[in-house]
Amino acid sequence: MFYCLVSQTDGSTRSYLPVQKLRNLARAQNLDNKTPLVMAVCHPSITEDIVQKLIFMIEIQPRDMAIHFLVNESSEEMEILQIQFLMAIGQIGRRSFTDYQHLSPIVKSKACDFHTRQQLLHFPCRYDNVSLLKWLLEQPLSNNNSTKSKDNVSMLEGRDHAGYTPLLTAVFYGSSKCVKYLLQVSN
Repeated sequence: MFYCLVSQTDGSTRSYLPVQKLRNLARAQNLDNKTPLVMAVCHPSITEDIVQKLIFMIEIQPRDMAIHFLVNESSEEMEILQIQFLMAIGQIGRRSFTDYQHLSPIVKSKACDFHTRQQLLHFPCRYDNVSLLKWLLEQPLSNNNSTKSKDNVSMLEGRDHAGYTPLLTAVFYGSSKCVKYLLQVSN
């Protein structure tokens, strides 16, 4: 279905209208403010390719009939993508998957900076999803040459909007598996 919708809006010529339709499709929200990216990450048949395509579609900036990317775009554009990443991980944090590889384009994205990565850890802690927590901590941090254990410690120090660390979030929500794992990792 995804590829059918995309092929309908992605014409053979790269004119303004098809590009704008792709962007609008990727940024559309349902009544619960969920975007296609947020909805797609939880589907059992989701692939890394589809997640990458959705991120690409969100990043499209049609200006003067040309395509520009989010490399040096405004902070507002970066925030849109970061919020979608947080919502997507929040959705998937509620479910248990055996493999989270389809989320790789999210954590590898330029919009998923160190602070955003720290915020992502709070969702698995909220829903006691220790497998997602482990996966997120195993992902390499881009533009960071420090050791893996040092990365984990700095990631675990990230505070959410209420000032909680991931460990405090796990304790607050009674996520016993995540509390146990975080105590092991922090030592």
